[in-house]
Amino acid sequence: MHHNVVLFPLPPEKILLVECPPACLPASPVCSLQVALRFQPQHLDMAQVNLTCIFNNTSANTTCVLLTGTACEPQLSWDVPDGQLFFRPTCIGASSQHCITIGNISQVPARWCWVVSKKLQDVVIFEPSAGVLRGFESTQVRVSFAPIKQQVYNARAALLLLPPNAAAGAAGSGGAADDNCQQPTSADANQDVEMEDSQRPADNRQNSPTDFADAEKLILTIIGEATQGALSIEPADGNFGAINVGYPARRNFQLTNKSNGVLRYSIELVNHAPELIDTEGAECDFGTAVAAADSNCETQHGSRDAWIDEPEGVVNARTSKSLTLTLLPRRRGEYKLTLNVLATTLPQQSSHPGMRSILAGSSSSPAAAAAGPAGLVATVPSYPHTSTAPAGSSSGSSNHKYFSRTHSTAESPNIMAKDPEGWLGDAAIFTAAGAAVGSTKAAMPLDKPPLAAVSVTAIACFPALLVKDVVSVGLPKQVAWQMLGIQQLNQELCSPVGGAEVEAQILADRGMLTNDKALMLLPPYKMDLGVVAAGDAARSFWVQFANEGPLPIDWQLHSYDAPEVELESWVETARPVSQTEKERAFVIENAILGMQPHSGTLVPGSTQQVHVTFNPVVEGFFQLPLFLRIKDGKHLQLQLSGQAVPASAQLPLTIKGSNSCVFAACPLGELDPPLQCYELRNGGPAPLHYMLDISPLQRLAKQNYSAEVIKFAGGSPLEGVVPPGEVAVFNWLFQPLEAKSYSVALPLTLGDAQPQPLLLRGRGYHPLQHPEAARSTAEETAQRWQQWLGFQAAPSLAPPGRILLPSQEMLDFGVCLPASTTKRLLLLHNRAAVPLAFVWDMGVFSEDYRVISGRLRVTPGTGEH
Repeated sequence: MHHNVVLFPLPPEKILLVECPPACLPASPVCSLQVALRFQPQHLDMAQVNLTCIFNNTSANTTCVLLTGTACEPQLSWDVPDGQLFFRPTCIGASSQHCITIGNISQVPARWCWVVSKKLQDVVIFEPSAGVLRGFESTQVRVSFAPIKQQVYNARAALLLLPPNAAAGAAGSGGAADDNCQQPTSADANQDVEMEDSQRPADNRQNSPTDFADAEKLILTIIGEATQGALSIEPADGNFGAINVGYPARRNFQLTNKSNGVLRYSIELVNHAPELIDTEGAECDFGTAVAAADSNCETQHGSRDAWIDEPEGVVNARTSKSLTLTLLPRRRGEYKLTLNVLATTLPQQSSHPGMRSILAGSSSSPAAAAAGPAGLVATVPSYPHTSTAPAGSSSGSSNHKYFSRTHSTAESPNIMAKDPEGWLGDAAIFTAAGAAVGSTKAAMPLDKPPLAAVSVTAIACFPALLVKDVVSVGLPKQVAWQMLGIQQLNQELCSPVGGAEVEAQILADRGMLTNDKALMLLPPYKMDLGVVAAGDAARSFWVQFANEGPLPIDWQLHSYDAPEVELESWVETARPVSQTEKERAFVIENAILGMQPHSGTLVPGSTQQVHVTFNPVVEGFFQLPLFLRIKDGKHLQLQLSGQAVPASAQLPLTIKGSNSCVFAACPLGELDPPLQCYELRNGGPAPLHYMLDISPLQRLAKQNYSAEVIKFAGGSPLEGVVPPGEVAVFNWLFQPLEAKSYSVALPLTLGDAQPQPLLLRGRGYHPLQHPEAARSTAEETAQRWQQWLGFQAAPSLAPPGRILLPSQEMLDFGVCLPASTTKRLLLLHNRAAVPLAFVWDMGVFSEDYRVISGRLRVTPGTGEH
């Protein structure tokens, strides 16, 4: 076999039309040889070339091939009538949109881009702003009008048909640009040119780059009016009032768009918590703790105090939208929030169905996408010639404007920086930045003041139940207050809900809370009803519950051993097992201890009377735990107790601090110290014999340079008898020598019992060196009824049968100068229908007791009212 030589001779006038390199090729025996032909038309007419193939340089072995080709130019059309695009009045900060269709009605790829005038910079956004359309392909371009100041916009933009590239017919895939298709800068254009030149043959490298300045253009006039935003929110005041800590409160707002354009909003919540408040320390996740402890509950907003159900959205023109603000307070105190309504730009929306969108994706290679429109043109595949145009692409259509251009080889300047011909009126810039903004899926808030704002306030608190008054026949008010432990009870009622209370409430809601479990979880608050002779009449206390807060209160008293519903006669209840359960059952069955009523509802500012009774049917010491449960609030254990004794029993009234006397702090060098007293009250049914030994005061004087630091100053005798319900008063003078604490224990014998120590304590301070020491300590303040929480001198509770009430049950004369006269006015109120005669019993202040003989006088001492 011999090698064949194939020759392709072309006449000189046809070399520019058809290129066939190389012109002479060797062919191996029994092989195929592929020859690439390049068609480079110079005119729009049909071109024909006869290509002669000569084998082995022998004229006898000659074959002729007729090459026929048709030259086409890219043509674009759109559906904008008269080249004018009108936008409806649009609020500043909002966005209006139009969609226009761009079509390539030619058979060759068309590369295009948008250019806008300086007036429309950052106002009009084209999405996409550039791309490539293959033959007979169309795409939609979304034009967004987002004005930035109030005026009428009337400016132009242009759709450029960029010159075709020599590599446009190269093999590749794809034909539509995507969001990554950005406008080329000067450096990018040069890079594109270099890349495209590298794809050309060696003998054509003299061709110049594409000329962007000579690009054909279609002028689009954009007209739109910018108006002020008309977004309002109602109500203007977001006052929640008082709400429960740990429970969500909701308020509805109406967001109204009064303009003719679609507005996108974004709501921002600004917290104005006081700087001095410790939100972490004051936090109490009561409601969250309940949900977290329940395995069937899941909290969705565990770390948020307030939120909007739809913080971002769109309000159509002339419509309203309902929004819900939820506030979940986790601490007690005042909440101050500001709800700001901000305007944002509209996000990109999907294209119309059935249209091939440039934003919908592209099969172009990443390198071509990164190279910009020129790179995408280089990857567009060639299509076979066809004479059939798609529907709607006819040049005679009245709905489409189209133009065509011929190939230009002039060198192109960078039109990204300027408009060399000035046909846009102002300096032209590309909307690459605008396209980036428009393609962002999340709305981008504008750096502007809010269109509307609402001040949101709330006071988060627990239901504030407080004991305001206590009355018991035969007992002074302050004594009954101390016996029932109201001071400690009120302090606990005003404290935040604790973890033990939350756990107890969970068990109660599930029906699993018993007395034994409640006793283990909740600490007791003792309410001592005193000592009564067995078989005597019941002792009664009337306690006044008051709602001191802004929230309504539902309270209940529970004894989880007793059924809350009346059982049928045939039902046999469970019998007590332990000794404690038997004792509680005995107290309940015989009504020895009790409180009535067991429940109640208090609106803010209202009060309710509760009757506490002790019925001494037999001798013994009795206790009954009752559980005070406040809905959405506290859960406490009240330990009622009372003692029934024989009628001859001699017992003092025992209250907290009754075995000690704490003197008020006294400055050093006080020559005339005030009298300070100690009261010994008979709490039993029989007269109380007592004897007080003050000999330890002499030993205290010897330890302090023979100075009587503590001195007995008279009053009741050191040995005597206190009738039932009466009191013995011992006066003392305290004159410290040094700035320190003094104490002495005096033996006190009561009845037949062994002597018990009575502890006298006092504190001295230097008035000049340490003036802050004059402030009372917690122990000293605890003895002053003026400092007790909820205590008031005026009576607000009247037990049944009391028809004469004084205006004050406690008279405070304050600080009085020696030899001075201090007066107080006391009113007596007659609740009966007939006049009443009255007489004052001076008690321990009478002449017989010599406590403050001649120092207290009541005028008139007797009378009729």
